[in-house]
Order: sequence, then structure tokens, then C-alpha cells
Amino acid sequence: IGHLVNEFSNFARLPDPNFAKIDINSLLEKTIGSFKNHKNLEIRSSFPDSQYYINADISQINRAFQNLIINAINSIEESSVEKGIIFFKSYIDDNNKYVVTLIDNGIGLKYDKDEILKPYFTTRKKSGGTGLGLSIVEKILFDHQADFEIINRTDGVTGAEINIAFNLV
Repeated sequence: IGHLVNEFSNFARLPDPNFAKIDINSLLEKTIGSFKNHKNLEIRSSFPDSQYYINADISQINRAFQNLIINAINSIEESSVEKGIIFFKSYIDDNNKYVVTLIDNGIGLKYDKDEILKPYFTTRKKSGGTGLGLSIVEKILFDHQADFEIINRTDGVTGAEINIAFNLV
């Protein structure tokens, strides 16, 4: 209960973003790097060679990506795959937005996006899920005026795909 109360408190009073110009590739590489040694998990990435900058609160964007990686790991652990794979890629789209795509080979989405983004919605009650991770991600991305999409993979493999489009500076 204490963990749930702390998570709710952090969600309810998520501070206003402290915007600064950040190198998004560098942030992603550092965030991904902190999960590289997770057992039975391979994290792959493909980022443009050039530096790209967004206007963001570095700690909040880092937290959002950490939550997304943790969700992908939980989904992989619930699946029957021998080796979990999380793939990050990014590119500049036709609207000059920096798009980050995260793809995993977990169980995929069992519920609609509107359902899973509701605070306290969790499929992991027995293992301690609070149901706030994706709500926090959505709030952070909304505050950063980023477009956010979460769908089941459409390439014939089970898992989820998340697309986030940031405005470049």
C-alpha cells in the first residue's frame, strides 16, 4: 500500500517541466544503457548519426522512457519467448518531427489504449503493478506536446509498438 501511495503522490504532483534544449539521441542511449544487463533481454537501437534536439525536461523524458522499457520487460516476462527483444529506432518524419519507435516481442496489448492509460489500470496486480506507469508517460508526453501512439504490432509478431513524435528545436 505504501508503494501505491507513493506512486500516486508522485503522479498527482508531477512537477511542471523544466524545459531545456536536450540531445534526444544521447538521452535515449543513456536510458537504454541502464537496462542493457537485464537477463534474457536484448535491447537493440538504431538512431540517426546526427544530433537532434528537442525542448524537454530531461528527467521527465527519461522517466517516461524508463516506464515504457519496464512495461515492455513485464510484457516479455509474461510471454513465452525464450529471449526478449526491445528495439528502439528513430527518424525524422515528413513533418520534421523526431519520431521514436519502441517495439517489443512481449504479449502485446490485451486492452484498448484508452483503457490501459487510465490511472490504476494494471494487469499485474499480483506482482505489484500500480497502474500508474502509462498514465505518467501520457502526462509527461502531453506536457511536452509529443504525439503518442501505442498499438499491437502489425508485422506478424506478438508484441507492442509505441510511437512518440517530438517537435525539434
